Amino acid sequence: MKVNYTEEMEKGNIQWVRCKLVLAFFIMALPLVNGFGQSDKIPESRKKALEELVVLISNNRIKELSEKVVYPLRRPNPVPDLMSPREFVQYYSILFDNSFRDKLSSTDFGPSNTINNYLGVGILNGDMWVNDEGKIIAVNYNSESERNLKMWLRKEAESITHKSLGVWEKNIVDCETDKFRIRVDKLEDGRLRYASWSLPKTLADKPDLVLYNGKQRFQGTIGGVTYTFKNGPWSYKVNIVNIAAVETAKDAGVFLVVSKGGKEIVLEKAKLTKNKR
Repeated sequence: MKVNYTEEMEKGNIQWVRCKLVLAFFIMALPLVNGFGQSDKIPESRKKALEELVVLISNNRIKELSEKVVYPLRRPNPVPDLMSPREFVQYYSILFDNSFRDKLSSTDFGPSNTINNYLGVGILNGDMWVNDEGKIIAVNYNSESERNLKMWLRKEAESITHKSLGVWEKNIVDCETDKFRIRVDKLEDGRLRYASWSLPKTLADKPDLVLYNGKQRFQGTIGGVTYTFKNGPWSYKVNIVNIAAVETAKDAGVFLVVSKGGKEIVLEKAKLTKNKR
């Protein structure tokens, strides 16, 4: 099911978009069968592409490797995503540290340590994903340097964020629509918190709205997820839509859906704003 959110939003048909969102998420949740699920054997074409990438990584051929990446390459919040080959080259030593490179170059990849499905091949049980074009689409491995950077950036964000929000364990979403700045954080006690500011306010300002005890719902195996927060008759949802469920990249991303009494009032696409003050 392919959903063109942008066109429907421009038509103002919010109710129709909602129906298509629900249908798309339902389809995403169906079991992956008939060639879309896990396969024990890596196809030769995928195996060859994987071996070529490992050679580039093992020999630190960074420039060539940077051209075999699908951008943006997501990094864990609040670490900035890698948006271009140039940024990949600059970040390479943090992304692929000695430990990860050694593991990649010394491992004999097979069914016991790879995930082979319609998305591509996840090597070392998903530490890195490669698509059918032989390009890296995800690196889930986090080096010690990246973990330290993540911690430093989190502390910096805490230092510039309004004191009423205190500290958090993990930032899940930090984004902006045309009118609002929105954060979804996981707190140290495990609760989910929603905070929003009317633009042009910044993190240093007291948020206009703070909600707690949000619910997280994953949308099947494709990777979409919805965070829902309640405030009386009002419902605030942050939908993260994976590109695999839509027609084009512009229809994927983060969407804010605000409803009152079951009636949708706002449906806006947001852009990620990691580390923006």
